Amino acid sequence: MVETPADGLGRHLAGDERWWFQQNFERRDVPLLFFTEDQPDLDFNTPADADFAADVATWHAECAVSRDIVAAHGLDDIARALDWYEDVDLRWLVLRMVTGYGQHCGHVDLLREGVDVRTGA
Repeated sequence: MVETPADGLGRHLAGDERWWFQQNFERRDVPLLFFTEDQPDLDFNTPADADFAADVATWHAECAVSRDIVAAHGLDDIARALDWYEDVDLRWLVLRMVTGYGQHCGHVDLLREGVDVRTGA
């Protein structure tokens, strides 16, 4: 299989779901996905033995956990994010995730256009 930057997108998005909803918002003590001290970029620097189907399943599972977290809270519920000094509410977090997914979809569309030389739909 030929590795492309898009191969790591599912891994990256799974990590984002976990980072923002579980680790930041609910402060769960769960490990980072696709990260080791020696290899901190295992989302986009996928190892040769990476399993695309398993990575997509991991992303789906992380999305399900995120949906459960959103369902258990109100949009005005506050959490202090781990990597800066201001409180964030769930509304901000959901909006951040929507815009992040939008940016990544744009990235994938550019990659697709580079491969098939078509623009638009």
